[in-house]
Amino acid sequence: MGKPTCTDSIPTCAVSFDKAGQQIMWAVNPAFWSTLSEEGKLFAIAHECMHVIFSHGVRSVDLLQKHKPQTVNIAMDIAVNSHLESHYGFKRDEVEPEGVRYIWLDEVLPGEEAGRSFEHYLNALEKTNPAGKKKQEGAGRDGGGSGDGDPQTVDDHADLQNFSGNELAEAFKRNFDSGTNEDIA
Repeated sequence: MGKPTCTDSIPTCAVSFDKAGQQIMWAVNPAFWSTLSEEGKLFAIAHECMHVIFSHGVRSVDLLQKHKPQTVNIAMDIAVNSHLESHYGFKRDEVEPEGVRYIWLDEVLPGEEAGRSFEHYLNALEKTNPAGKKKQEGAGRDGGGSGDGDPQTVDDHADLQNFSGNELAEAFKRNFDSGTNEDIA
């Protein structure tokens, strides 16, 4: 993953590939980043890396045609967060910003087995909430963390669905070339 770029066009952070699939880009909202503890920053970086390692971008392409992007993202975050918690020892109370709850398997899908694919969790989400599936006409997005105290995803890719990889790559290049990109400490 290359050096991240700062942008306020997304609420948290996100990874994306360019259209050629050759460059992984990481974007982070500096306001979100500033709310994170050191452990929270490590978690956010590990979280985004796990999306790449698990090939979530490639595996979700067809699913995004049938399901709401937020529902797909929640399913991916369930898989990533439960893996980071169980295999890498991250603790919820050390990674979540003040007043924010992330998406955790036992809170969103109680009784579901850990270590399953995001596709499994996507199917389970739709069994418990059929609104997660796109309607044929006029499909909207579900909220997923918009309410007070509701869990939210670590990363939100919903706004990136209309922003092509090449456009994102150009935004990254402009930020680096102009020197306006802030270092993330």
